[in-house]
Amino acid sequence: QHNMGRDGFWGVQFCTSSGILNRGEASSEISLNIGKRLATLRLEDAKASCLADKQMIHALVDTDMGGFEKVNGQLRAQFASALSASQEAVFHDFEVIRSSLEGGRASPVH
Repeated sequence: QHNMGRDGFWGVQFCTSSGILNRGEASSEISLNIGKRLATLRLEDAKASCLADKQMIHALVDTDMGGFEKVNGQLRAQFASALSASQEAVFHDFEVIRSSLEGGRASPVH
């Protein structure tokens, strides 16, 4: 179940070629690779096509969004939550396959 926030915003949805990570649809390899990259990503190091754009973005982040440290932390927290959904889906799939191998019944694999 997905809960929409009070302001109608669902939060960051991490969409991949194999599915939406927040829903446990993305492959574990893609999920882990994105997580590894986001763990060290510093949004303030992003490049812009012109200096004026970069300065405008930095000013906006600092004044309206609480600074890059806060935004980086929020992005990592959003991804950590999405990664939990991915992890649960993988654990479920392993349990279904293990149960099938042992002759038990389980719900289908994703």
